[in-house]
Amino acid sequence: MKKIVVFTDFSERAAHASEYAHQLGRELQANIVLYHAYLTPASQPYAAQVAWPVENSGVLELTSRKELELAASKLSNMSATPPGLSFNPKIETRCEEGEITDNLEALLSDRDIVLFVLANHRKGFSSLITGNHMKKLLEQSRIPVLVVPQAAQFKGLHKFAFATDLQHHDLEVLHSLSSMARHGDASIMLAHVSSEKEQEQSKEKRDQVQQFLCAVSSKINYPHIYYRYVQDAQVSSGLKWVSEHVSFDLLVMVHHQKNFFGRLFSSSHTHEVADNLNIPLLVYPYPAANYPVF
Repeated sequence: MKKIVVFTDFSERAAHASEYAHQLGRELQANIVLYHAYLTPASQPYAAQVAWPVENSGVLELTSRKELELAASKLSNMSATPPGLSFNPKIETRCEEGEITDNLEALLSDRDIVLFVLANHRKGFSSLITGNHMKKLLEQSRIPVLVVPQAAQFKGLHKFAFATDLQHHDLEVLHSLSSMARHGDASIMLAHVSSEKEQEQSKEKRDQVQQFLCAVSSKINYPHIYYRYVQDAQVSSGLKWVSEHVSFDLLVMVHHQKNFFGRLFSSSHTHEVADNLNIPLLVYPYPAANYPVF
């Protein structure tokens, strides 16, 4: 059975992300794992200068587990399964010492886990580069990571926007993404942002677009995929334009180190623009051995 791991710090934003993941789990027929990582005083800076009682760690663990069970109980008491959906996710909890990335390998050893979910700690996607935990998770995860802003409300799977630079490996991502889209018969818009006018593109660029779309048609067995060219010098402002003119409920990107994803968050101006995007962001890692089938 598929599992979705939701990282929680018991904040209001984390609770909202958990609720979002729970509703997504209903659609994808995936169970939920609420995961909390706690830091003991001894693991903090200058801890070596202080003798911390061993009991403190035990109390912290016990408190964390109680908070986690309370969060799980609240999540399980959500409203009844909506009409037309017969699946209600089971909720399990995991509580471990360390940062969320310290035990990532152990989590990823469970092959049923297909998705990580966590809350955005500030309004807008620019906070992705200011939160060390989130940055580490995006760098180290081998499965997709869904970042949920507090303003986002789950309204089903209807329309995805996949920001692509038309690389061949994006086909693997699209294959995985289409398996998620099937659960809601969602459409997938391939949003290609470029600074050139579409009619002034070189023959090489036009050929690249045609080759990619032909590959999509022949290799991705999903009918609701279409292409949208967006002229803009900045990827982020291009996506902002798309979000204002085309309604979609999920933005999908591929995380390349110092590449497409890096360009999106490369300037303070970009941060300011990205702050206006308040929809969930699904980040696929690259490279990855395999992408999940939802």
